[in-house]
Amino acid sequence: PLAKLTEEDGLQAMAAAMLFHFPRLRVSLIKLLGNALCRWSVATNGDAGLGDTCCELILEAMLHGQSSESDEEVLIARLR
Repeated sequence: PLAKLTEEDGLQAMAAAMLFHFPRLRVSLIKLLGNALCRWSVATNGDAGLGDTCCELILEAMLHGQSSESDEEVLIARLR
């Protein structure tokens, strides 16, 4: 899992940056990413988990990414 990669060597950020290469993010993926951030962020777990840079990149991809689904569904998923 992404949370087991170390933040110091940039592997988490590199993996999160791959989201920008997905042409469209589905609502189901946006929901999963949001849940992962809430569960695995360092701010939530203390020492172990997703680092700040990784979380920032994931959030940016979620908020700026395109979706093939309705705007209302995407907005609701992003606000969760």
